Amino acid sequence: MERELEDLDEHPPAASDSRAETAAQLVDRYISSRPAVAVTDILQYWRTEGGKLFPHLMEVARFAHSLPASSASSERLFSSAGRTAEPRRSNLSKDHLDQLLLVKGNKDLLKR
Repeated sequence: MERELEDLDEHPPAASDSRAETAAQLVDRYISSRPAVAVTDILQYWRTEGGKLFPHLMEVARFAHSLPASSASSERLFSSAGRTAEPRRSNLSKDHLDQLLLVKGNKDLLKR
């Protein structure tokens, strides 16, 4: 993805090519463009209109939108926080709870 934009800057199309543009020009053109219809599904936009108009930026979008919305480790830590901060432990201070969760989340890094 990044390599494609760098390649575009380092080896732009021939000057006689009316479509010759640098990565910066490509991004500027994307920012100033308006989609034909209101975009409600960003992935669908890049599969159709965006992919045709901006094939190099489609790789950037594919990378950016492929990141998971949440991870299992953060979900496990959130569940652990709920179990640790239950009513019978209501005397735990916020700082102490934070420290307990920090140790629990990183216990594999602690030396035995």
